[in-house]
Amino acid sequence: MQCRPVMLALLLIASGSVHAQTVDECGVRRAIVNVLDAHGMPVPYFTKNDFKASARGKLVNIAWSQHRYDPRVRTTVLLDVSGSMNGSGEGVSNKWKIARAAALEFVSLASTQERVSLMPFASGGGRTFQTLNDRHSVETWLNSPAVREAREVKGITPLYDAIRTALKNLEPAEPGDAIYVITDGGDNASKARMSELERSLENSGVRLFAFLLNSPMTEEERSTTHDLYELTHRSGGFLVSVGRQSSFDPLASFDFGEHMSQVIQDSSWMLQAQISSYYAMGLQFPDGRGALEPWKLDIVDRQGRKRKDIAMAYPHEVARAVCASQSAHP
Repeated sequence: MQCRPVMLALLLIASGSVHAQTVDECGVRRAIVNVLDAHGMPVPYFTKNDFKASARGKLVNIAWSQHRYDPRVRTTVLLDVSGSMNGSGEGVSNKWKIARAAALEFVSLASTQERVSLMPFASGGGRTFQTLNDRHSVETWLNSPAVREAREVKGITPLYDAIRTALKNLEPAEPGDAIYVITDGGDNASKARMSELERSLENSGVRLFAFLLNSPMTEEERSTTHDLYELTHRSGGFLVSVGRQSSFDPLASFDFGEHMSQVIQDSSWMLQAQISSYYAMGLQFPDGRGALEPWKLDIVDRQGRKRKDIAMAYPHEVARAVCASQSAHP
């Protein structure tokens, strides 16, 4: 899949779509929305009249809608460095090579203005990790011999706790904020719960994206993988999944050849595009009094019928707005 020329066209279109508008924000809730084509790439040319929002069977008023290309978006990359990421064999497994390559490719593709940080995570033996907040430090760490040779890839996986920490580090949240986790999905060490994370993500408006390395795991870990998909889906993010050479052979390994390198490159490009190119919306719910309000959003044609050739990614619940008169598009 050749995504780069398409993305360049999208950015050129999006760069001219930003305009200022001031509305009374009291009672208007914000949502970050992605409209995606068949390749998972953002589509930037829709207006608010192309969207149809509803909640509990009633129409939700879209007070404003604006497509943005945000080169200064904040993204925290969470890299799983627990023992399961390197398997039980000797040497450096292809699984770890893929995870490290995915992190490096994502960071290298980010715009020079994008505020990217990296937080490795694992627990056991009193391990602590420092969040790397600048591009040079991130790339230096990922390219260091200790990381390349997986010397520090050990311990257990506090996936939920890592997401919760990344969320806390992004406070106060800004429109477009994202967390990108690279993991095999098996949480076996967290204190945080999935339901708490879901509420925290939706309250903050931060989107969760994931690169999942599918591999054999326990029943508990399998449930976490399903939860990870739900968290990305319900936050308005996206999950990319890669598998082993054979899904039927439990001893099959991951292939780190030319095909996987292309998958890493294409998926990193797609996720970077989704994170930085999005619609910001202001929503007025007819009876919205809860802290979080569930809703549904579609793209419709001129006859008001739902378009099936377009995919949507948006938070399934939106938080109450701060009641203040301010610029709708800071």
